[in-house]
Amino acid sequence: MSRWPAIAGLLLLLAAGPAAAADCPPQPRLGRALQAVLHQAQQLMEKKKPAQAEAKLAEFARGRRRPHPQLSFLRGVLAYQAGRRDQAGEFFAQAVERDPCFRAALRNLAVVRYEQKRPAEAAALVLRAFELSKPKDYNLLYEAAVFHLAAGHSDKALPLLQELARRPAPKKAWLTALVRVYLDTKQPARARRVLERLLAGWPGDAALWRLAAALAARRNDYAAAAAALAVAYRLEPPGPAGWRRPFT
Repeated sequence: MSRWPAIAGLLLLLAAGPAAAADCPPQPRLGRALQAVLHQAQQLMEKKKPAQAEAKLAEFARGRRRPHPQLSFLRGVLAYQAGRRDQAGEFFAQAVERDPCFRAALRNLAVVRYEQKRPAEAAALVLRAFELSKPKDYNLLYEAAVFHLAAGHSDKALPLLQELARRPAPKKAWLTALVRVYLDTKQPARARRVLERLLAGWPGDAALWRLAAALAARRNDYAAAAAALAVAYRLEPPGPAGWRRPFT
């Protein structure tokens, strides 16, 4: 039960502009020449010609000491898609340096930092992206929590997951992560209450019933553990190994 949920769908945003916030200055104006180059590059990308798009952007950027954040952002997208993750990180960082409120660049840089095994930095970046989102994108708050957990900072992840749990319709992944944090921080009673919410919302999830069995076994309530395990096995009959290791 120590494995944290992986973030699915960390996609790079191709058409994202700067965030609008009271403390955010406007992004530098796009000149006509840059607008044309960005448009041409995106057309080449749509035609499955990323190398040509990269070449066009690189040529435009040559000799410019402070490239526009949109230019750096799109170069980062292309570098990432080409498998050059570290270079993509440099481009996204460049975009964020020019525009600290560029939400898509912040999130993409967070993805790169996470993949570079720098989860604490990733958490700070994606949390900033969440703060800038309007309306609030609570998936970003969940990502920040998972990055904190990957960095071994349960104390920083816990309040984020608690905030997510207070949302009107929290996602299963959010509540499941909160259960596991409560277990890791030796708060089984709180974990049990959240798990009850999960079972009420997703009664057909065998994994949740196995988790309920494990919790019951921890408090030596073996009758409850057996009952929960029976539900889990009815929903999802185990293979031979599952019968030997019911709580894994």
